[in-house]
Amino acid sequence: MLFRTVEPLLDALDESISHAAAHGPGWGLSLRIATVQTLIGHFIPSFSKELLRIYPQTRLSLQCDSSSHVVEMVLRGMADLGLTYSTDLSTTDLQSVALHEERLALYHCAKTDLSREAMSRLSELKLILPPRHFGVRRYVERVLGCPIRPSIECDSLELSLRMASISRSIALLPEHVPEDLIASCNLKRIILADIPPRRLVAFWRVQSRKPVVLDAAIDIAMRTRPAKQ
Repeated sequence: MLFRTVEPLLDALDESISHAAAHGPGWGLSLRIATVQTLIGHFIPSFSKELLRIYPQTRLSLQCDSSSHVVEMVLRGMADLGLTYSTDLSTTDLQSVALHEERLALYHCAKTDLSREAMSRLSELKLILPPRHFGVRRYVERVLGCPIRPSIECDSLELSLRMASISRSIALLPEHVPEDLIASCNLKRIILADIPPRRLVAFWRVQSRKPVVLDAAIDIAMRTRPAKQ
């Protein structure tokens, strides 16, 4: 009697396992990733390609926002994995692993000649910067020890570069902007060696057991390197 009751359930389980095996690793799994915009061009494509190679049937959700919002999304359970900079993490409710370092750079029109003296007075330049709730803006102001009034305030990486190409303003962004995007805007890049680099981190909520696809994503993030300049 018990077997007749359980048999349909066992048959359904066998069918589910067979169905998952036929669809490949990751079938039925999902991973929600929240990332800062500056990683879209050089880190996220390589990271996602490797993750989907291992788990081709995983449903991947990518959301881009400011660093503070990325942290909030993970804390509130709206994202499984966050990617931002270590300077933006300040809570014991999250676990994190360190990834690569990233310096800041100036992106300016090829016709503009920036002297060493001009670069030493960074806060006086006509800069293009994101709003203050973005981590890169807060970090620069903290390093310089003063607030900055940008010439143009813009929360889009690509639009910041486009604006730099049509004006005499200078975009201040992380160093790893894709080469094709820089070339399409006819810009030059100058690495700001005097400003300490920031460390990229992957982070997630503290929990007793992480989903297997999250563990794999963390491992892949630790192995992913930015493209060489």
